[in-house]
Amino acid sequence: MKNKATIYPTVLNVVLLASGILCAGSGLLLQLHYHVGGGSRLPPGDIFWGQSYSFWSLFHIINSILLLAAVLLHTKRHLKIYKNLLAKRRFGNHRELLLFTGTFATAAILGMAAWTMSAFSHFIRHSFIEVHDKVSLLLIVFLVLHIWRRKRLILKTKL
Repeated sequence: MKNKATIYPTVLNVVLLASGILCAGSGLLLQLHYHVGGGSRLPPGDIFWGQSYSFWSLFHIINSILLLAAVLLHTKRHLKIYKNLLAKRRFGNHRELLLFTGTFATAAILGMAAWTMSAFSHFIRHSFIEVHDKVSLLLIVFLVLHIWRRKRLILKTKL
């Protein structure tokens, strides 16, 4: 039986992967089906896979919160890497990690800001969502690269 020290990172990585895929998938669905795919031209109550926009929006928000919590735990677990990067100022070897972290932080802040802006102008809220959508597309690329570069480690991990 595995000990707690090896189970925790494995479970955390599975949660990161699952919530990342669900968050990216639901975000792409919201962007492509409800925005680019028709937006205001969609009939009221338009459904996708038997669910409405309200469902997919809530699904995306819940997975975003789960992903954010998992990323914070993952970052805490690897905090030593970040501290060493800042202390030694050796960013060259870790550009991907820094870009990935910055892109995630930007997408998360913009997404959360858009959720809280319902009292503000529709234009401002929509602008935050638009930038969040574009940054999130870049985030998906970084997510795929991050996983791809660690595929051997991931495949060796036994549940």
